Amino acid sequence: LDPLVKQAFQATARANVYVTENADIACLYVILVGEMQEPVVLRPAELEKQLYSLPHWRTDGHNHVIINLSRGPY
Repeated sequence: LDPLVKQAFQATARANVYVTENADIACLYVILVGEMQEPVVLRPAELEKQLYSLPHWRTDGHNHVIINLSRGPY
């Protein structure tokens, strides 16, 4: 991610009293996807595989919000 975007997101998360890093008590998980520093093309099937490998994704990803910061079509 662009360093400024990453910094802004982290600052916002730190300032919010409802944000926790404890996945056992979280009721919502936020996933950032998008532009990397190096030009890496991630196919939809590869992204899906990565999402399914997340520890709390389970079968359908309920309680997850995906924020796509990509400039591409997906």
